[in-house]
Amino acid sequence: YGVSYNAISSTSYYLVIKNGKIGISPNLNVSEIEKIDKRWTKDTFKKYVSLLNDFYKKSKFNRFFLQHKDYYNQAEERFNVVLKDINTNWFKSFFGKELGEPLIVTSLCNGPSNYALVDENGLAGIVVGVGSDPQGFPYYHKRMISIILHELIHGFSNSIVDDNWNEIESSANIIFPHVKEAMAKIAYGDAQTVMGEWLTNLCAAIYFHENPVDWATAESLATMDERRGFIWMNRSVIFMSHFFKNRNQFKTIYDYTPAIIDFIKYTANNFDQVLNEYNNKTPYIVDVFPAPGSTIAFNVDTIEMRFSEPMIRANGTKNIDDENIMVLPMTGQMFWKDDYTFVIPIGGLEKGKTYGIELGSPYFKSIKQYPLKENYKY
Repeated sequence: YGVSYNAISSTSYYLVIKNGKIGISPNLNVSEIEKIDKRWTKDTFKKYVSLLNDFYKKSKFNRFFLQHKDYYNQAEERFNVVLKDINTNWFKSFFGKELGEPLIVTSLCNGPSNYALVDENGLAGIVVGVGSDPQGFPYYHKRMISIILHELIHGFSNSIVDDNWNEIESSANIIFPHVKEAMAKIAYGDAQTVMGEWLTNLCAAIYFHENPVDWATAESLATMDERRGFIWMNRSVIFMSHFFKNRNQFKTIYDYTPAIIDFIKYTANNFDQVLNEYNNKTPYIVDVFPAPGSTIAFNVDTIEMRFSEPMIRANGTKNIDDENIMVLPMTGQMFWKDDYTFVIPIGGLEKGKTYGIELGSPYFKSIKQYPLKENYKY
């Protein structure tokens, strides 16, 4: 039915637990559920609640929850250590609205998935997944601040896209086909969702512009977002510089909305240039000796690969998943001859057989941290 991701976590608004049973809140008109979230229908939602209640009773979940209360308390305590580093005053200065006191759920069964709970009144709360340390206890790294901020910001940024969708839609539909495949991999399936996520990512990047830390800047976050498919994100960060230069005119991001809409239109109308710009950022190999397919490879003891720009000298390889391609026999450690040149010691190649190796992203990064992935066969 297409019910997945935040369609599940958002149902917490409409559920109650009473007398040992999960039911539908009296505040919800189930016939209206499809207007709230098109992934649900009256019948599927009622079926879902019935199954959820069945699980709740048969698993004796309330007893399980109480038995593990100390574990949950530890998760909260560790999460609070991360939360205290967030400058909550920034929301007022950037959006003109207080963050308030949203519900924050530390979800021990959500893995890496995180969701904002946004209703008609704005941000109601967020759900944040969690990892575990080697001992199996909940673990939150300080870099999760960027994820937490992203979800908190949704409660403010969503309205900008939603309220102006009529003006944005045609431009968003120009951009979306170019990034559709990449967006599908991170569960963003339509143009409006992509625009909402783009703006939320941009606002999160700007938070770090105004609240710099040693592990994140607006530019570094923009680069990460570009690698995920938002290939116009660095342009977006540059565009936001005009917001800061004219804060006497633009008190909040909402005042800047007309400029944001114009930026989206300009980006869409020039997306061929955006694509060309992004493609030319990726480092590439300009010279390989011996060249792939060369018989000379059987008479040398190293393969040298020269890159188009200086690299950070990280390295990683893996075997090509093809039974017809032999593992490339290495006689020593791979190493960087200089900032441009990567060397693989080899030996013992047999004629008549095909050998190969894959250089995998993200092990090879340029100073701009763009990915490279190539196969080499001999």
